[in-house]
Order: sequence, then structure tokens, then C-alpha cells
Amino acid sequence: MRSSSSARTIIKDFRRSHVGKCQPRRVAISSLYALRRQWLSITTSSSRRGRLTQMAHASIGAVLGPGDFAVDATAGKGYDTVFLANQVGFTGQVLALDVQLGALEATRERLRAFDCETQVRLIHGCHSLLHDYLPTNVPLQAAMFNLGFLPGSNKEVVTRPQTTIAALATCLESLRISESTGGMVSVMAYRGHPGGQDEADSIADFLGGLLPHRYKVQQHEAPGSGPHLWLVQRIR
Repeated sequence: MRSSSSARTIIKDFRRSHVGKCQPRRVAISSLYALRRQWLSITTSSSRRGRLTQMAHASIGAVLGPGDFAVDATAGKGYDTVFLANQVGFTGQVLALDVQLGALEATRERLRAFDCETQVRLIHGCHSLLHDYLPTNVPLQAAMFNLGFLPGSNKEVVTRPQTTIAALATCLESLRISESTGGMVSVMAYRGHPGGQDEADSIADFLGGLLPHRYKVQQHEAPGSGPHLWLVQRIR
């Protein structure tokens, strides 16, 4: 597993090129009012988590298509992996990582059930190792992060700010560049478990420093200790 010092190096190198020098001023964040109204009118009885997941899938689905390359940085039980695999089709590729073998097995079973296993490569390891597995000749069109712990498993095994931001920096650096169809990363952070709020705060600080002429950042925050969704698109 990549050491914490290596994770710090990834973050430092990324900030040197993509993060503004004038801090703590945060980049202006585009609103999600239109998307929010659309989904809230349809799913008023569903959970906040379900609504945000639908927002993430709708936004990623708008830029990801057949033949593209995508990453599920937190495979979990495979829901996002299956979504990405269906979007890229048999001509595309998805890389899915998780630190827990049980999560990868659950993901593999779900992929088989939906007949989309062939276009997915499963990696047992921390997502801070992502840089070692990305192809050098294929741009990243989409990546999804669903943070926290695996439901029904050991709640002490959770994502951590430093490794999450290292993986996030790797994805942002690798995204396809386009003002209209640039690659996109979605990050869903849960704040109700120990360490969850700290991780969400660290992500907010990191994304708040991105250069606005290179990245378009959107966010939606549920009230209280509910989940927080970020959508980041590479435009230049």
C-alpha cells in the first residue's frame, strides 16, 4: 500500500499546478438549483442519499458514454461500478478499487448479475494507488467516490482524508479536457460517522482551492449531518 508520505507527494504535486495561490479565498461554486428542482420534484419521498445518488448518476451519465474509460474509486457493493459499466458498454473500460475483499466479491457478483463484468477490472487496494493503474494513453472521462464505510461491514474500516484527496487529485489531473464534455468526478461524503465530518471538510478545502478556469465545481449539502455531494468537471 502506498505510504502516507507518497500520498502527501501526490497532493503537493497536484496543488502546484491546479490550486490557486490566493487562499483561503474559495473558488465560486456553481449552483445545482436546476438539477435539485428536477430531482426533488420526482423523488420527494426518497432519502437524501438516494436523491444525491441520482444527481451524481445523472451528471456523470451526461458526460460518459460507450467506449469511455471510468473509475470507481470506492467499489463498495458495486452499485456505482455497475452504473459506470453500463454507461461505457462493452467497448469501454471501468477500473474499480476497494480495500476490502468482501466489497470486491459483492461488486463482482453484481456485475455478473447485470452481465457487464467483462469491461470492469477490479483492484484490491487503496484508491491512493490509483495512479499505478491508470492507462497512460486513455483520458479519464468519469470517476466516482462514495466515501465512508461499507454498509454491513466493520465501521472502523473507513476512507481517510489524506488517501481520498490523493486519489481525487490523481483523477482530476487525468480527466479529459473539454469545456462542453470534459471529464467529471463525483464525490459523495457522509458526515454521520466518526471522522466523516473531518473528511468532508478536508475535501471542501481542497476543492475550494482549485483554479476556476480549469475546473467547474458544483456542490449540494444536505442539512445536519446528511451527505455532501461534489461534482467537478475539467474544462481546461
